[in-house]
Amino acid sequence: MRRSEVDPTCDYERVLGVGRGAEPGEVRTAWRQQARRLHPDTGGDAAVFERARQAYEVLVDPELAAHWRFLRAAHAAANPPPGRAPRGPLDPMPIPAARPPLRAVLRIAPDRSAGPAAADTGCARGTRLLLLMLVTLGAVALGMVPAAVGTQVPLIVTGIPAMVAAALGGWVVAVTVTTQHADAAHRVQVLGIVWALLSAAQLLVSWLAGAPLLGVLPIATIPLVMVTTVVLFPRSG
Repeated sequence: MRRSEVDPTCDYERVLGVGRGAEPGEVRTAWRQQARRLHPDTGGDAAVFERARQAYEVLVDPELAAHWRFLRAAHAAANPPPGRAPRGPLDPMPIPAARPPLRAVLRIAPDRSAGPAAADTGCARGTRLLLLMLVTLGAVALGMVPAAVGTQVPLIVTGIPAMVAAALGGWVVAVTVTTQHADAAHRVQVLGIVWALLSAAQLLVSWLAGAPLLGVLPIATIPLVMVTTVVLFPRSG
C-alpha cells in the first residue's frame, strides 16, 4: 500500500484486533487468524476482508504504521469531540517569560525606573540595614557559646544555637534583600550564600574562642535543609 492510500479515519489496530503500537510479529499472527475467519471462500464478507488486509499492510510495515499514527493523531486533534475546540498538532506552545537574574530581584538600590512611588525611602533602607546587622552579629556571636559554656556540655548541644541562627539568619536576609519579583529559587540562592558566610564566620569566632565548631559542621546542614524546605514549599492558606 502507498502512503497516499493510508486512511487516518480508520482504526487499523481495532480492525485487525491488535493492541496499540503492536509489533510486526503480532500483526502477522493477528492477520493469519483474521484471514482464515474473514476470507470470502470460508463465508466471510469481501469488504470486511479487504479492510482487514489493508490494516495488515499498514501495520506490518513500520514506516507505514508510523505514518498512519501521525495522520490519525493529526485527524483527532483537528476533529475533536463535540464541545471541545479543535487544536492543530503543530500549534506553537506558549513561551514562558524569561526568569530574571538574581541581581535583578535584589534590593541593591532604589528602583528609580518605576518612579518615586516605587523607590524605597531612606527610612526603609535604614531599617533593613539595621535588621541585617543585628541578625548577622547575633548569629556570629552565637559561635562563642560553646567556649562560654565549657566542656561540661557536649559540643553538639552547645553548637545548636549557632547552627539554627545561621539558617534562620540566611532566611531573614533572603526575605529582606529580595523584591516581590523574586521567586523561591532566588531566595534559596541568597539563603545558601548567607548561610555559608555566617557559618564561616561562626567557625572563625569559635576557633578564636577556643572551642571550634568544625567537628559539628555537618550537622549544621539540618537546620539549613529545614529552612530551605519552608522557603521552597510555603504553606498556603
